Amino acid sequence: MGCGGSSSSDAKGGGSAPTSAGGSSPKDVIEAIKQGDSARVRKILLASPKVVSYKDASGETLLHYASKDPNGAAQCLEALLERPGIDMNAIDGTGWTALHYCASQGNGQGTKILLRSSAKHDIMDKDGQMPLHLAAKLGHSECIEAAADIRIPTNQVDSSGRTPLHLVAAGGHSSCLRPLLSAKPSPDLGAKDAAGRTPLHEAAEGGHIEVVEALLAAGADKKAKDSVGMTPGQLANARGNIKCAVALGAAAREDDIAKLKATNLTDSSNAVAAPAKEDVDGLVPAGSIMFSRVQALMDRTWKDATTRDRGYEAVPRFEVVQVLRNVNREKLQKYREKQTELALHHASLLADVKTAGPEWDKEQEEPRNKEVNEFFLFHGTNPAGAQNICAQDFRLDLSGCNKGSLYGPGIYFAESSSKADEYAGDDEGGLYRGLYAMLLCRVSLGNPVISTEVKPDLEHFTKELESTTHHSILGDREAARGTFREFVIRDTTQAFPAYVIIYRRSYG
Repeated sequence: MGCGGSSSSDAKGGGSAPTSAGGSSPKDVIEAIKQGDSARVRKILLASPKVVSYKDASGETLLHYASKDPNGAAQCLEALLERPGIDMNAIDGTGWTALHYCASQGNGQGTKILLRSSAKHDIMDKDGQMPLHLAAKLGHSECIEAAADIRIPTNQVDSSGRTPLHLVAAGGHSSCLRPLLSAKPSPDLGAKDAAGRTPLHEAAEGGHIEVVEALLAAGADKKAKDSVGMTPGQLANARGNIKCAVALGAAAREDDIAKLKATNLTDSSNAVAAPAKEDVDGLVPAGSIMFSRVQALMDRTWKDATTRDRGYEAVPRFEVVQVLRNVNREKLQKYREKQTELALHHASLLADVKTAGPEWDKEQEEPRNKEVNEFFLFHGTNPAGAQNICAQDFRLDLSGCNKGSLYGPGIYFAESSSKADEYAGDDEGGLYRGLYAMLLCRVSLGNPVISTEVKPDLEHFTKELESTTHHSILGDREAARGTFREFVIRDTTQAFPAYVIIYRRSYG
């Protein structure tokens, strides 16, 4: 969905509103809207009242058309809103209301008219954004000012936990700060998104010095830490934004990799064995012992085998840079509840999963539940994706959109670090620029369907998983092709992302 929205043509059709005896139709109203002729809009609607309920094949109403068209849009909006039966909160196929379109195009007057007419301001589109988020993201200060004048709440959060102030800060839209910071009620300067970042983090990472200075003047906390323990100043340093780093009182830029390693290595405690503090919820350093254990596990499960998912390129070695432990009690509780359910069913026990071993198992505070075939397995992703999964969940709807979906939809795991790395990516910017990530998850496989076929039977898998006899897929490409085994689940509650591994690839 484009932020600006595309103007719809009369050819879209699909509407079913009747034509009046005088020949007036939705097409006539749309033409009048395009010409900015509000008087004609009123005249047509008066002659053909039912036209007001028109909706085309894309779900767009006359209000949508008026909100997108720059010619006399405000007057036409008012003319439409005068008519009884108009649905000012109707959504089109992308989940946008008329207010979304006004906000996305910087139509401050239209935004004000709709809000004063009691249009809902908190409807999320399919991308999880409300109208005010669109205005903030695109830097449309006039729309934000219109919302602030009517005292629309400015702390509403989108699907990523971001407020409009996060988006203004990330985009460096300093012109939007005055209406936002002067709004009543005041915006929450310390609001944290799903990655634990405040608006000041966003401005610092983006190098937006005007926004950084304005937020500091408003009282933003420069010592606030995100989910990986980074302050805004540290993010500015990592990004090379010297002016922002100086404004935030950060030390001179250090070697980013050394700093990340130090996060683990200076913590001599075994953070995994220690019970989590009641006030901790999120990603925390795993400690030096676990850092060493993860490196050893990645080395032990490395395999010099290449597949199509890697483009048959050479297999790199992996140097662990940082290990973070996921403390998400809500997700862990759901995972444990699923284990209890799986324990009611028979499971053929697996004894040869390569990540299992006494050295690794003894470092875990809670032992693996072998009755439900619980194992630690790798899942390749990127640093930002790893944080989102830990904070929210796996996205089953994204399965197969990166690489490989040989065994159908599901969340794919590997017992080999080399295989998981085929699905891993790096962040283009920020602290983890040029570094890769994989998750090390607790996965309860239950009773797996085992496949050694070169061409798996997906219909058979679906049938077995829909029954109560099998709960996962073990795709044995090691037996079929001499490469790797993959483990697939279709119920996200069967996996808990226990650790985030940040690493670099080494071809030396």
